Amino acid sequence: MKPEERERRRALILKTYAETGSIKATHRELGFSIGSVRRVLRGKDRLPTVRHPAERPSKLDPFKPIVKRLVLEDQLTAVLVLEELQELGFDGGYSTVKRYVRLIRPSSKPKVTTRLEHPPGAEGQADWSPYSVLLGGERTVVQGFSYVLPFSRWMFLRFTLDTQLETLVAMHDEAFALLGAVPHCNSYDNMTTVGRHVGPGKVWINPRFEVYAEQYDFDIHLIDPGCPNQHASVERPFHFVENNCLRRRRFRFDDLADLNRHATWWCDHKANVRNHGTTRERPIDRLVRERTYMKPLPWNRPEPYRDLSRLVGTDFCIAVDTNRYSVPPGWVGWPATVRAYADRLEFFVDGDVVSVHSICRERDQRLVLPEHEAAFKKCTPSRRLLEQAFVR
Repeated sequence: MKPEERERRRALILKTYAETGSIKATHRELGFSIGSVRRVLRGKDRLPTVRHPAERPSKLDPFKPIVKRLVLEDQLTAVLVLEELQELGFDGGYSTVKRYVRLIRPSSKPKVTTRLEHPPGAEGQADWSPYSVLLGGERTVVQGFSYVLPFSRWMFLRFTLDTQLETLVAMHDEAFALLGAVPHCNSYDNMTTVGRHVGPGKVWINPRFEVYAEQYDFDIHLIDPGCPNQHASVERPFHFVENNCLRRRRFRFDDLADLNRHATWWCDHKANVRNHGTTRERPIDRLVRERTYMKPLPWNRPEPYRDLSRLVGTDFCIAVDTNRYSVPPGWVGWPATVRAYADRLEFFVDGDVVSVHSICRERDQRLVLPEHEAAFKKCTPSRRLLEQAFVR
């Protein structure tokens, strides 16, 4: 072992022993032999007169430069480092990789927390977290929606470009459909689309989301201010999402659809099928037991929407968020109502539906339906105007 690695190992053993106060606990925590721990504590590892037998070569030795790059530059976790090395032919174990990663990565002192117990089927926890990723090579801030069942640790993950109520409802719908059931209560961290604390012991619940909760028959709980541990089941995995889900693709994706395909794959093949560090069981296995305690899905539920007032522009398009959607050219200048659903937009003029578009998840786009383009060309003989309308 190189002198600098030996010194790092010595410092790590001394630090861990100071925290645990036990040789055996230090041995279990770090994976070093009890003899190695004792030698460090007795100071014998630093005596030049002590002759140590030559260390056996490790399977990791040829890969250590790669591990340093993956840990120090790409900031991968030991789990991801092992997966990368296995693709390069490494056939060693996780403990070997983890010990070396501990040696080369600065460690932070763990925080003291208390554990909350959750009965099966009683609660689901939902929250948003922003992430900066590359979509098609362009730096984009996406909103990660995570829904976790605290008992089973089962996780649902999707990414969107906004956190509006319609999007929040769509994420819940998708999570509940995947579960095939609904928890008795869902908790939120003062999400303004759901509700907020307005005074000591007083909360305000968004009436529109309250109607949604009544349709699914679940209670709404806003966690107490200053008590993040009440929401730890969904907030802790955000670190896991960043460092295991997104980092394994180096935060690079073709588009939002590619990002969500990866999120689905990651939940199905990684997050929900691993042995959870707390429960020592796979979330997917605990979900089988938990689902029997949950409420069934409602047979019929009205589709939520919101109405927006707009004016049809001179380019026979209506602006919604950052995009423009076409209506028949004859309605230019008329007031319109946009009915926004989770996946589509319906445009009303004078009380009638004049156009329907799927919601575009990209930004700064102009979307013209073929029939609207044809109608504009019929009433516009000028080639210059045609070019201005469609070459954009």
